[in-house]
Amino acid sequence: MPTPILLRALNPTNTVLYDGTKDITLTCAGLAGLEMLVKAGSMRNKDGFIPSPANPAYLSINQVHHDEIPMPIPDGASPPFAWTLQPGGAMFDPPIQI
Repeated sequence: MPTPILLRALNPTNTVLYDGTKDITLTCAGLAGLEMLVKAGSMRNKDGFIPSPANPAYLSINQVHHDEIPMPIPDGASPPFAWTLQPGGAMFDPPIQI
């Protein structure tokens, strides 16, 4: 890799077990008001895995400070905060509601 990669520590209090059977709401300690609604049956991991009661997934959102964002913010954008959603590469249909 041409540049260092920062592996941000994830706060375990932001983690929710998701088995795909019911809607869940993700929140982030330190970011009051940030909520993400994940609909039941909407997640597929990057390898095609679909969470189930027999094989659930852990979902979390964590704050990323502006000096730790791994890519440039588009011109003109000035978000008040940034976050990471884990696991990386997961896809949601319908999309997560923020």
